[in-house]
Parts: sequence; C-alpha cells; structure tokens
Amino acid sequence: MRLAYEAMDSRGGTRSEVLEVASPEEAMDLIRREGLFLTKLTPVRENKTPESVRPQGVIRRRLLSVLGQNHRQLVLFSRQMAMLTGVGTGVVPALDALYRQGENLKWREALKRIHDDVERGTPLATALQQEPELFNEVFCSMVAAGEATASLPTMLNRLSALATQQWQVRNRVLGAALYPMVLVAISTAVITMLILFVIPRFAGLFETLHVEVPASTAQLLKLSHFLTVHGTWVGGAAAGIMIGAALLLRTQMAREGIGWLSIRLPVLGKLTRSLILARLCRLLGVMVQAHVPLLESVDLALRATRHREYRDLMNRVRDAVTEGHPMATALGGSHLVPPAVTQGVSAGEQSGTLAEALIFMADWMDEENSQLIASLSKIFEPLVLIFMGLVVGGVAISLFMPLFDMATAAAG
Repeated sequence: MRLAYEAMDSRGGTRSEVLEVASPEEAMDLIRREGLFLTKLTPVRENKTPESVRPQGVIRRRLLSVLGQNHRQLVLFSRQMAMLTGVGTGVVPALDALYRQGENLKWREALKRIHDDVERGTPLATALQQEPELFNEVFCSMVAAGEATASLPTMLNRLSALATQQWQVRNRVLGAALYPMVLVAISTAVITMLILFVIPRFAGLFETLHVEVPASTAQLLKLSHFLTVHGTWVGGAAAGIMIGAALLLRTQMAREGIGWLSIRLPVLGKLTRSLILARLCRLLGVMVQAHVPLLESVDLALRATRHREYRDLMNRVRDAVTEGHPMATALGGSHLVPPAVTQGVSAGEQSGTLAEALIFMADWMDEENSQLIASLSKIFEPLVLIFMGLVVGGVAISLFMPLFDMATAAAG
C-alpha cells in the first residue's frame, strides 16, 4: 500500500513523501528511524479523484457545513463511540452498530468503509484519515493518541465534549442572526410586492383623476415604473452582481480582507476575536490534556485556523515552543490576545496545568460571548423592526397622501 506522510524534523522543518509499505505500522517505524516527528499519515488512493476536490463535492460540503449536518453527525459519532467503547465494546463491533443504526446515507457509507478498514487491521485513526471530509486532523490526531495510550474511550469523550461545545457556539451565533435575517427577508418581500403590484395601480388612479402628487410620491412612482418596465434587466444585473460577489469572496485576497475587517469592527470585532480565541484555547487545551505533544497540538491548531492573523499568531507560538520559550511570550505581544488570557497561559505553564488553564479560559470566553451575542440580538432586532417600519410606513404615507388631499378638496 502507498501512504503519504507529513513530518517535522528536529529543526522544525516539514517533510512530505509517499512511501510504498506493507502496513501503516511499517511506515511509522521508517519515519521514526529517520528522526522525524509524524504529523499526518494518509493512504494514497489510485485513479480516484477525492470527492472533496470535485465541484459537486465542494458544493455539497459547503451546503452541509451551512446546515450543520456534518457537525451534528460528528457529535453523534463521538458520543456513541465513547459510550460503546467505554462499556467494553470493541472498535469493530461499535462501528458496525453505528453503521446499522445510521440514518444519514453519506455517513453510513463512510462508516462502512471505516469498519472494513479497521476489520482488516488498520488503526482507527488511519481509517478516519481516509475520510477528510468528515474527520479533521485534530479529531484523527486525538484518536491516534487515544489508541497509542490505550485510552480511546476517554479520548472519544473529550472529542464529544469538544464537538458539542463548538456546535453549541455555532448554533448560538446562527440563532441570534436568524430572526433579524427573517425580518429583513419578509420586509424586502413586502416592499417588492408594493413596488411591483400595488404602486402601479395607484399610478393609474392618480393619472385618471389628474391628482397632483408630492415629490416623494412622484419619485416612488418613477421607481415603480422603472422596475416594472426593466425588471428583467434589473433582476439579471442583481443576479450577476451576487454571482460576481460570491466568486470574489472565494479569492484569497477577499477572504483576507474580510478577515481583517471582521476583527476590527467596533462591537462585532471584539466578539469575532473572542470567538476565534476561545476555539483555539479549547482546541489546544483538549489536545494537551489528551497527551498530544505541545508542538503537534500547536501545529494542528494552526491548521484548523483560517484567519490569517491568527495563523500568524500560531506560527509565532510554534516558533516559540520550538525554541524552548513559553507560549505566553508569543501571546503577550499580540493585540489579538487579551492580557488576562496571556496571564492565564503563563500561570498554567508555570504550574504545569496548561491544559486546565486553556480550557478554563475557553469556558470563560464562551460564557462572555454568549452574553454578548444575546445582548447584540436584543439590540439589533428592534433596530431592524424600526428601520423596516419606517421604510414600509414611508411608502404607505407617500401613496395615501394624494388620496387624503383629494378627499379634503372634495369635502371643501
């Protein structure tokens, strides 16, 4: 079998090659003999394009990510595997049970492949690495650490807690944004119906009665006429702009620009920084608690981070750890990390309780984030209602003012 590996040498450099070996154990033995530190080991599949790089695979993965289905299935998998292995069930029977009771077709197929690989003697972590769309590097590395230390149930419990916490934070953010988005969508639909269907009828009425309309009503009638006549072109242009914006957002420069802006906004910037930092602290804390080497933990946290500035921060942390310096020295000089977090990391390193300190700070930041999200939601919802009420009310007043004037004149 052919296995691709990534490893680090004693100087902190990286090396990646493909080995032709009989088993994953033989590959790991060869890598250790060369004095390398293994960070990733995956099989090379011949004549098969990974689904994750196919266009339909990319679209499906992003859709599932938005809907949260993969994260939910990951939480269920880690919980059920922890429960079954914790009561003494073997890995192969546990995987078989999860496969037989699974309802998600994609996960059932993946579990079947994992079950077959493990049944043939492949370590569970190596089998999970063959499904990168479902299991990230952090998950696979912690499973590997659990297998190496004969503490797989404990490790799966920690992974379950980690996945559950991340899922809850994600749902909290989406839940806070959902109601304002629904309000905006409903208000936009109402305004569109008024402009395209209601206002043209009023325009015909005003022309028939030769009513002189105010300036605001005249502008509204012109806008309605323009959209009614050129609606197809306007809709096509709007669709083109949306597609162009979606393609632009996929570029590296646009993502970096949005990332730069997202952490510098007045209120939302603080929330974004705290959410990212809490996730990093939790990842590092859980991995260190699982006896994953600190350097490997930092490297995995680096790979799990997409924000450029936080990747640069984790690179500085990795360099400091490689040179034998405390993590706090790299964190202390960054505007991305509050002084309280830096001091907590320093205290944890000095007392030998780094994992506990990182998890405690992640819990503390998540609690603060939950309160901030709730406060922002309570503030933003009435603002949206007020804005949309003003828009709809302004349209209604502009339409009915000429009718009131006409009725007043008739009464006089």
